[in-house]
Amino acid sequence: MNQEDTYTQLIAFLDRHGVQYRLIDHAPEGRTELVSQMRGNALSQAAKCIVLMVKIGKKITKYVLAVVPGHARVDLIAVKALMRGTYVAFASSENVVPQAFPDVKR
Repeated sequence: MNQEDTYTQLIAFLDRHGVQYRLIDHAPEGRTELVSQMRGNALSQAAKCIVLMVKIGKKITKYVLAVVPGHARVDLIAVKALMRGTYVAFASSENVVPQAFPDVKR
């Protein structure tokens, strides 16, 4: 399923169930503080989603999604401990997009 299909299905679901919502069209930003201003909400009301790469030993690499309040920072040491990893870092888009969104053409 590509991103457009997911978006269309989400909008259809909201419409089907009579959910009130508003669309705020904007270019991809990546900075929570700027998007929160566009949306008119406090930074603490936002959710920041960050993909991390966790190495477990030398042979296993896992990608995890960390979701934190917009005003918070991801605790990489805590994620490493939770995953029993040996190394943790922010994942690069080159590694994440093909795995998370196999249908998206780059």
